[in-house]
Amino acid sequence: MTLTQEAPRDVVGFFQITDLSSATGIRGNGGQAILMNAQGGAIRYRMDGDDPTGTVGMLLAENATLWYVGDLSKLKFINDDGATATLNATTFK
Repeated sequence: MTLTQEAPRDVVGFFQITDLSSATGIRGNGGQAILMNAQGGAIRYRMDGDDPTGTVGMLLAENATLWYVGDLSKLKFINDDGATATLNATTFK
């Protein structure tokens, strides 16, 4: 397995989204990159600003972690069909 790492970044903040029953974006938490983890179930997400659904969007499996660099205002999340997950996230400059 090959691991890659981007140049170090400064942490902006940490947050959790515990209610993902409807499409939810990141509010008031600036940054240019995010490290996110799905806890307690799978999460669907989209990076284009459109709302994901319980069956449409990229899948972040339970306990999986994803590193994303880009426009955080376009990220939106929702529980995967039947899941009740929490999104844990750290944002970076």
